[in-house]
Amino acid sequence: MKTSVAVLAAGESSRFDGIKQLAMVGQCTMLSQVLSQVRQLNVAHMQVCLGAYFDEIASTVPADFNIIQVDKWQDGLSASLHQAVHACPANCSHLLIVLADQISVTSHHLELLLSKAVQLPESIVCAKLPSVNSVPAIFPRKYFTQLLACSGDKGARQILNGKASVSTIDLPQAAIDIDTRTELAAFLKTKS
Repeated sequence: MKTSVAVLAAGESSRFDGIKQLAMVGQCTMLSQVLSQVRQLNVAHMQVCLGAYFDEIASTVPADFNIIQVDKWQDGLSASLHQAVHACPANCSHLLIVLADQISVTSHHLELLLSKAVQLPESIVCAKLPSVNSVPAIFPRKYFTQLLACSGDKGARQILNGKASVSTIDLPQAAIDIDTRTELAAFLKTKS
């Protein structure tokens, strides 16, 4: 199994009042926190999708990540998904999607998903939240066409909660995403 990882970080984060991806979480930025977890994986290819604030954020991305500039980032998560799929090397059999604000998801959690994907290479493997299947999620190549058909800001949710063959791992940490400075402050308070 050869996996490409795409960290989706193209949004404007209009509710955050600033560049959310560069907000500090302890000693590093939110995006750096997620990228550091991804870097610990044994994967074939790593990419980060950027759009809003491209210049400011791109300068902080480690050199081992392929930076994808999402031209139509205003169209929502689907625009990033489309470009992540197109940027996958031809030899990649799977695509792991991670969101840049899922700062409680660790490399251990991602390894659990990858291990299950090795066991079930034809199935989508994703995080199970109390009421919905969610990213992080690993898509076999046979689902790339469906990813390219996604539209709007719901991203891959319609595939993860539709008729596709999906295997899940309970991952409540995936529910923690930061949309406002108040949410970030509350999250940091739980970590101190």
